[in-house]
Amino acid sequence: MLAGPLDDYAAVIVPDGHGALNGIPDSADMAKALSCALANDRYFVTLCHGPACLLAPADDAGYPFKGHEICVFPDALEKHGIKVLDDDITGMVHRDRKLLTGDSPLASNALGRLAAEALLADYG
Repeated sequence: MLAGPLDDYAAVIVPDGHGALNGIPDSADMAKALSCALANDRYFVTLCHGPACLLAPADDAGYPFKGHEICVFPDALEKHGIKVLDDDITGMVHRDRKLLTGDSPLASNALGRLAAEALLADYG
């Protein structure tokens, strides 16, 4: 059973596409959404360029995803302490705590399955 201000939500999902790079990494709204979801122990599911959203909550207080491992299309997150596991587009997916990522559109189906399994196990 979910509890808290996000009762109706089990995850924040950010899809792929170059649009994720247009302002989302610097978005105050995205930073608030991710911070709220982190504070309420929700999942993050993101694919291809979508993990650019993970840059939004970086501030002087620290970086909440530091030390996480991800699959991602771009590698710009490495400088923030995230370990990028892939170096090619293969359809790879990865789960690190409640952060679920996929490297490209090739990972869409596998990421959907990974997310469904994780969400059902926790909130079934």
